[in-house]
Amino acid sequence: MKKNCYSAFRNLKAAVRMIVLAYFVQPLFCQEVWFEGNFSSPQWQQAFTSAGLPTEASAAVNIEDITGVDGIKVNGHYCYTDDLLCPCLENQQEFYPYAFRFRYANGANTYIEFPEVDGAGTLYLHVRNVSPETATRFIVQRWDETGWASVETFSSRPSQELDAFGTADELFSYNFNVPEGTPARIRVTKYPSDVRFLYIFKYRLERYSEGSDIHSVFTDHINAYVSGRIVYISSFKKGIRIELTDLSGRTVFVTEPDADRISLPDNLQKGIYLLKLSSGTEYLIKKVRIE
Repeated sequence: MKKNCYSAFRNLKAAVRMIVLAYFVQPLFCQEVWFEGNFSSPQWQQAFTSAGLPTEASAAVNIEDITGVDGIKVNGHYCYTDDLLCPCLENQQEFYPYAFRFRYANGANTYIEFPEVDGAGTLYLHVRNVSPETATRFIVQRWDETGWASVETFSSRPSQELDAFGTADELFSYNFNVPEGTPARIRVTKYPSDVRFLYIFKYRLERYSEGSDIHSVFTDHINAYVSGRIVYISSFKKGIRIELTDLSGRTVFVTEPDADRISLPDNLQKGIYLLKLSSGTEYLIKKVRIE
C-alpha cells in the first residue's frame, strides 16, 4: 500500500513539473535587454571625455545633464573608487575604479534617465551607500501625463553592513511590466531629504516579453538575472534556494547561496533554462539564457 502511494505521489509530482514546464516553454523567449552597462566601461569613459570631463582624477567630477552611452542622461558625479573591488563584473579579481554618484545636496536634480522605450520589463541597479552607519534612499520614477511619478522608493543599507556581509554593492530591481505598444520613460533619482552619497555601478533595463513571463509569489522585490556565468539576485536574503532546470525537466544545478551572486558550473551547457528561486512558500520562476 505504501509503495503504491509513493508511486502515485511521484507520478503526481512529475505531472505538476510538466505542467509548469509547458507553461514556460511555449513560446521560447527569454528576457531581452534594452540597456545594460557599467560606469567603469570604456564606452562611458569615452562619453565623459567627449563631454570635456577628466576621467583620471581621484576626486568626484560634476556631471551636468550629459547624454552618454545609448542615449542615457546623467546628472551627478563621476568618481574614482579605487578602494572598492569590482562588485558586479564577471571577473571578481579586477578593480572597479569608476562609478556614478548622486550628489547629496542637489535634491531631485541628480539622476539617471533612460531614453523612452516601447514597453519595459525589470530594471536592475547595483548600488552602494557611501554612509557607513545610515541607510540611504533612492526613487525609481516613470514619466506620465503629469510629469515624473514615483513608482517605488528603495533603501540601501549602510556600507558597513555590506562589508560585513562580504559584498561591495547590493542589487535592487523593479518590474515595470509595461507591455509593448506602451511607451516608457524611466528615471532613477535620489530621495530629496537624504543628504548622503550613493554610488551606482551597473544598470540593466530589460525589455517586456510576454513569452518570458516571470511567475512570482514573492512579497518583495526579489528577482534575478544571469550575466555570463553568474546569477545575480536582487533584494537577497539568506535562505533562498536556487534551482536551475533544463527544458526537459531535468535539474542541473541546485544551491543555497550565502550572497546575492553565485557562479554557475563551467560545464553547464549553453542554452535556455528555467531558474527557480524559493524561500519557504514564496518562489519565482523565469526563463534565462546561459551563454
